Amino acid sequence: MNLNIRKATKNDLCFIQKYENLYFNKTSKRGISNEIFNNPLVNCFILENKITSIGYTIIWLDEDKSQIYSLTIKPSERHKGYAKILLDYLFKYYNNKKIKEISLEVRITNKKAIDLYKGFGFKEVSIRKNYYNDYEDALLLYRKL
Repeated sequence: MNLNIRKATKNDLCFIQKYENLYFNKTSKRGISNEIFNNPLVNCFILENKITSIGYTIIWLDEDKSQIYSLTIKPSERHKGYAKILLDYLFKYYNNKKIKEISLEVRITNKKAIDLYKGFGFKEVSIRKNYYNDYEDALLLYRKL
């Protein structure tokens, strides 16, 4: 499968913005800019093959805690195991950084993502009412390492 995961650069910003807008812009309060490359608490990783970028993840680090801000796979590449590859990478990265806790929010209706995260040991903590701009609730997930 010849895949590579690397730290994102400013050259990846258009790719990241495209999929953040596709998946989150109309329904979330988020916005992605060059700031993610200037903030020492933010890390962004790109999953790619020899031809194209497949997906990415954006994480926030705060001492020994992390929040997965976004984990996105291009629509044409979904359901091929790429999200699992990114999560495996993150857990190795977290181990090297001595991260002890991880949290994330996911749409309460996104059953596939919820199942994926639960498969990685995340537990449901609470529901964040009206979290998204379209008033859908978010499920807060948490995992200790």
